[in-house]
Amino acid sequence: ECSSEGIWYGHYFCTSRGREARDFGRSSIQWMFDNVGMKVMRGLTPVHNKAACWMARQLGLKSYGTTKTTNGPHEVFIITKDEWEMKE
Repeated sequence: ECSSEGIWYGHYFCTSRGREARDFGRSSIQWMFDNVGMKVMRGLTPVHNKAACWMARQLGLKSYGTTKTTNGPHEVFIITKDEWEMKE
């Protein structure tokens, strides 16, 4: 979902696990930066979902702490195109 020009909220649901899921996630992020003009990807992940928080870090997103939502506390993850290109 694009919230404003170039800023997208990410969400993933993996049917695979481990490296296969990580590699697919990375290729998906790369595709978004290359093909839809994404400049920033951000997301909110429930803090109790440790696997999803771990995956966000494996994909290169940086944690900016937690925030309260109507669905409980969520960790805020963000990566910019510049940060992505420095990692790749």
